[in-house]
Amino acid sequence: VATTVRLAGVFRSPREDGLMKLPGISEGMGQTLLNPPTVEGWHTGEEWIDTAGLVERVNFISEKLGNSGNPGVAMMIERITEGRTEITVDQLLDSCLYEMGSLFLLEQTREALKDHVGGDVTFHFEQEATRNEFKETAAELIGLIGASREFQLQ
Repeated sequence: VATTVRLAGVFRSPREDGLMKLPGISEGMGQTLLNPPTVEGWHTGEEWIDTAGLVERVNFISEKLGNSGNPGVAMMIERITEGRTEITVDQLLDSCLYEMGSLFLLEQTREALKDHVGGDVTFHFEQEATRNEFKETAAELIGLIGASREFQLQ
């Protein structure tokens, strides 16, 4: 939850609507704030993540990181496109992974994400409509990376 809201750039102010709901959201994912299952804390994710909790995690991440209107996502996309007139899917994927903390994906996950975006497509930024379409595609890719097993268990 904390990593997701930090990356998305939301809930930066204590007065922001919805901030007080985050502990309940975390609880729905299997982690009650300040109440670990043992005195050792929470062990690796596979031990305490069940199906319902995983669905909650994926939905939360997709909502926050898949939204190009969220300030952190918009900043990531801006950094990815800065100084470029075009970008390939491989470059986009590598840039998104870097923006999300130099994350490493298994080859199978990487190929599935590339296929989802369009394989060997190159995005060109000459037209406003293309830039807007790219922003939505990049945000969707960031959300999908967040939903990946590799991100979930980091």
